[in-house]
Amino acid sequence: MKKKLISILGMILFILSTLLGFALNAVTIYADLEGTSFWEISDVASFDSTIETDGRFGSLQCPVIMGTQESKTVKIKVRNPKDYPINPWVVATFSQPNQLDILREKQELKLGPGETAEISWQVTNQNLMYRRFVFVRVFLLQSYYHPPSITRHCGIIMADFGNLDGNQIIGLASGSSILGMVIGILLWRRFSISRIRREVRGLGIMAWLTGITGLNILANLAGWMVLADLLLILTVLMFVAIFENVFSNR
Repeated sequence: MKKKLISILGMILFILSTLLGFALNAVTIYADLEGTSFWEISDVASFDSTIETDGRFGSLQCPVIMGTQESKTVKIKVRNPKDYPINPWVVATFSQPNQLDILREKQELKLGPGETAEISWQVTNQNLMYRRFVFVRVFLLQSYYHPPSITRHCGIIMADFGNLDGNQIIGLASGSSILGMVIGILLWRRFSISRIRREVRGLGIMAWLTGITGLNILANLAGWMVLADLLLILTVLMFVAIFENVFSNR
């Protein structure tokens, strides 16, 4: 009876830890999806992705979570793939509720052949929108007189957990999730009374789900949002598969 109770507690710990990891990944993806709609009306009207632009953007690097009292850095690289100098313009827009919802910064670059420049900006709680998000959108223009033709965006979650900063919040949530899932698997495996094929198969899925959750967190931190979306869907499917294999009466 004691072994059965511990194995059940192990499964409960695994489920709660999985839900914690899922929540962290889901809100990160949701913030990025919310950021897709962050446009100024004139930008929507003038943006034209068919316009040839000599420069190239890298990925927009943004923090996933930031504390309410923090100042975080947002940065992007601009590359000149041509064999001649170029002078592109970079326009960055930030959520700014106290200034008609948009704060805009413009900068001209002078890049030699094959040269790369990195531009950075600071975001704080002054950029907070909807009491939980900071949005950033960056445009690349061929010249000052051209409309924007390349854009990158991101959404940052602002969380208030006392004195914890964004990195500490992520570390605590992701560490608790993965560690809890591992301990839950070990308890379930060690104290489970039966060893029927269905439970053995369920243990394999639980192990895979732990790895997928960790990879999903890493993908979100790296800004690989397409991969993060796919992994989140896979997480849901594997979570359902665990219940079918472990708890089904069939």
